[in-house]
Amino acid sequence: MYKLFLSDFQETTYFLYAIRSELEDYRIAFNINFAFKTKLTRTRNDLDFKGNERFSFPVFKWKDTKLKSNWSLIKNICFAEVKLNGEGLFADSKEKSVARLSLLEEHASVNYFLKISGINSYQDKALAILNKIPSINMAYKIDVNSLKSKENLILS
Repeated sequence: MYKLFLSDFQETTYFLYAIRSELEDYRIAFNINFAFKTKLTRTRNDLDFKGNERFSFPVFKWKDTKLKSNWSLIKNICFAEVKLNGEGLFADSKEKSVARLSLLEEHASVNYFLKISGINSYQDKALAILNKIPSINMAYKIDVNSLKSKENLILS
C-alpha cells in the first residue's frame, strides 16, 4: 500500500496579469515581446472547451530556459455560435446566434491574461512594464487564489 501526502505534490506558482486592450492578439504579443525581450509565439492548438458548443481561446507561449519560467498570453474573449432555445411555435427552431464568452467569467471585461510561471525575475516590475506599453489601456495583477475557475488556466 502506498500513501500519498499533499506535501508530495509541489504546487506550481504563477503570477497572473489582466490586460485590457483593443488590439488583436498577435499585436499584443508583439508589444509584450518588444517590452520584455521575450519570444511569445502562437501555439498550434488553442485552449479548447467542448460542451454543447465548442469554443476556443488563442494562446501564445514562450519558455525561458535561462530563468526556467514559462510565459503564456491567453485571450480571455471568444465569440462562439450557440443554439437559441425557442419557445412556443419556435421551440424546434435551429437558429443560431453569436455569443461573447469569457475564459474567466469573474474577469469578463479583461481582454487578455499574461501568466508567468516558474522563476519570475520580472515579478516586481512586470506590472509597471505592462502599463507603459502604449497599446495597453490598463493592466493589473490578479490574486490567483481568489479565482473561482482557475482550472481554466491550466495549459498543456
